[in-house]
Amino acid sequence: MTGAAVFRGGDDRMVGWLGEYDLQGYNWMVGEAKNGVLHVGIEEQGRQKTVVFETDQMITNVHYERENGQDRFKVSIEAKGTIVESWLEELELEGAKVKKAIEEKIEKQANDIVRKTQEEFQVDIFDFINFIKHSDYPYWGKVKDTWSDEDGQYKDAQIDISASVKIRHQMLQENVDY
Repeated sequence: MTGAAVFRGGDDRMVGWLGEYDLQGYNWMVGEAKNGVLHVGIEEQGRQKTVVFETDQMITNVHYERENGQDRFKVSIEAKGTIVESWLEELELEGAKVKKAIEEKIEKQANDIVRKTQEEFQVDIFDFINFIKHSDYPYWGKVKDTWSDEDGQYKDAQIDISASVKIRHQMLQENVDY
């Protein structure tokens, strides 16, 4: 998909639009990035080189807690996949630098879409409200109708995202002189 509309549930009003980059972040957040392709730039010998990571397995876990009146969500994204293309010459693909670059790119995409939904739309497109319902039902009863309102609690929730990547193998290494 290359785009999606965002609607506020209470009044069914369209509040914004997600582009392709936003949807990639959304897929990481909801655990639907399987078979996704991620282009990652890595610095090598003073030049930006590209590695392409394809996810073949992934899972996203969300943990909720309410602490000192603050809604806190910890999102962990675990992805396993293959380097399907690489323009690196000297770095080992299984090395820490490549793995870290992929993890940082996943975290950035996920953080960017969360920030957009909190600051621009104030709409919980990830259904975090359901984690509140299962963890703190009385509190959920108080906020369920206002959670995704313009002045709702979602926009102030703290959402911490971490990614962990396992590179299973590489398929192709390109060495082209410029």
